[in-house]
Amino acid sequence: MFKSITQHPLITLLKNNKGNPRALILMEPFWGIPFNLIAPFITLYMYLQGITDTHIGIILSIAMVFQVFFSFFGGIIADKFGRKMSTIVADFLGWTLACLVWAV
Repeated sequence: MFKSITQHPLITLLKNNKGNPRALILMEPFWGIPFNLIAPFITLYMYLQGITDTHIGIILSIAMVFQVFFSFFGGIIADKFGRKMSTIVADFLGWTLACLVWAV
């Protein structure tokens, strides 16, 4: 059983990658797992707070516009600071600010 786990393509990929690609693979769970656990409940939470369906749609549309707008700057920032530092700072600030907004 242990041998089959070590031969899994994802484990092999992680062992063979070095530098920035490896750091990005290791950082992926820090935003991927919380996002997939929280995202389905965001609209339910807003609905329970008394926000109407129309307003929920407007809020989510504005969030999507901001995501598209700031994605243009993602490449510039990554080139300037490096991918590892960009990922660490963006994940830390992004999730900290998002959780702060959701808490308020």
